[in-house]
Amino acid sequence: MEAPVFAASLQLVSVNAMMTTMVSAIAAGVMLIVFAQRFNLPAIVLLLAGGVALGPMGLGLVQPDSLGEGLRVIVLLGIGLILFEGGLTLDIEGYKSASVIIKRLLSVGVIVTWTITGVAVYSIMGFSLSKSFLAASLVIVTGPTVIAPLIKRIQLIPRLHNILHWEGVLIDPIGVFVAILCFEWIMASDAVALANFLARFIVGLVIGGAGGWLIYQAERLRIVPENLVNIFAVAAAILIFGLSEAIVSEAGLLSVAVAGLVFGVLEPWQLKQIRQFKAEIIDLVLGTLFILLASRLSFDQFEAFGMRGVICVAIVIFVVRPISVWICAIGTDFDWREKVFLSWVAPRGIVAASMASIFALVLEHNTRVDDPRFIETFTYSVIIATIVLQGFSAGALAKVLGLRLSKPRGWLVVGAHAFGREIAAFIENTAKVPVMLVDTNLRAIRDARAAGLHAVVWDANDLSLQHLEEFQGIGNVLAVTDNEHLNQLICQRWKEALGRNRVYAWSRSRPAAESEQSAEGRVIWNRLPKPSFVSEKLLSGVAELLSERSEEAPSETATRPLLSVAGDRVVVDPRDDHLSNYEGEHISLYLTFES
Repeated sequence: MEAPVFAASLQLVSVNAMMTTMVSAIAAGVMLIVFAQRFNLPAIVLLLAGGVALGPMGLGLVQPDSLGEGLRVIVLLGIGLILFEGGLTLDIEGYKSASVIIKRLLSVGVIVTWTITGVAVYSIMGFSLSKSFLAASLVIVTGPTVIAPLIKRIQLIPRLHNILHWEGVLIDPIGVFVAILCFEWIMASDAVALANFLARFIVGLVIGGAGGWLIYQAERLRIVPENLVNIFAVAAAILIFGLSEAIVSEAGLLSVAVAGLVFGVLEPWQLKQIRQFKAEIIDLVLGTLFILLASRLSFDQFEAFGMRGVICVAIVIFVVRPISVWICAIGTDFDWREKVFLSWVAPRGIVAASMASIFALVLEHNTRVDDPRFIETFTYSVIIATIVLQGFSAGALAKVLGLRLSKPRGWLVVGAHAFGREIAAFIENTAKVPVMLVDTNLRAIRDARAAGLHAVVWDANDLSLQHLEEFQGIGNVLAVTDNEHLNQLICQRWKEALGRNRVYAWSRSRPAAESEQSAEGRVIWNRLPKPSFVSEKLLSGVAELLSERSEEAPSETATRPLLSVAGDRVVVDPRDDHLSNYEGEHISLYLTFES
């Protein structure tokens, strides 16, 4: 009787350890990502520290070994979803419209980085070519989760900001494809296995391509109800992965990457919605996986890395990246300061770390590969070194080289109707600061451009526009659409990037006294009718916008000043006590109606 009871007790302990491990990994992963985004920190730093702290070397809450073979299944499925999302987000149009140096960094730069790093690892460490180039493929990518908070914090000039942002966004899926091909190569390291490599490659392409096309057809024909589109895409990606694995082992990763790429290139009408949902799922998956995988790291494997490993890392940072940048900049107008900065800043991120860990996990079962954890140790060492060295020094380097922006004073005006156009023109002409109009109405944008204003068709809730070069000087947002809720939502979106005191929204739903207390930003012009009504009156000549160099209204029918400008400082919806805070002459804009 004692043996069954003892076995049951062991089983219960095992289940409890598994439960504690998964609960801790999921909760800690998501919480740390939330914390990182809230305080504009690189998530990978917190996740790496959190994984080690919660793992066997720390508090012991996360015990990856308790999951047994389940860990490999969880990680493979998670990486499969990451690769599917990577294929979805490969922005072909963004690549086509990118500058020459970005295209070169994504093509020539990838080849240079991969080749020199692979040769260095092969020569210094003495590993096989396949293993050396697999390790090299994992340090191709510069992680957007690390780059984004870095360039936001140091306020780079627009051109460098644009290059680093788009390199980080577009190179992730490219690097993943290269890494997968290298992984397939290492799994086919003898003549007998060559057929298996070809089989994996063909199955991955065929199943992935067909699967992506079928998902697209299901979405295009609206077979799937709209409210189930997101989870259908996730389930389909998992099915494609599982089907490929059932046909040929280790073919699943390539198949889901291809499926995501095909589905994204075909551009179903729900693609934006699916991308947003997948991005949220990927945050959950990445956070969980990184806690699980980081908890496996030990000081012993880094001690065993040795001086030869350190030399490999140094070559990646101090030799490979500069060579890549200077080759890619040949024939461009980039000066030496910009080349030096780009040569120094290339921190690696979460995707590289996750791929390295899963490859190491799989290769541990491959007797033909010696020291499989080197790939993981090498990748994490490059990540840690680039984040620590470049993260702490990039701001100072940009300042020394004169590549930092002064505090942005430009304006984004949402609503290109006649009223919005007049406001934009007043700010631009009086304060002499850049102004950009955005609207989803193409006709309104054309009218704005005809009036000589900078205008673009865009949804102001899509914050990806803030990474475009022409938006880099934007420091304030003024939402003047007819939809009060939309104005508040726009302010809510932009306040994280600019601060609550730099976002303004027209609304009649709140009294003026509450405008300063709005959680979304400042509520302005609450006594004005809808902007479309004001626009109509302006176009018909019933109303007029007048600028005066006085704080007194030009007529009895004029409103209080809508805007006042002192130098390059714009005060929106000023009160008398506000104007007294600014020295110098004020130019105010009034709206007046015919009596």
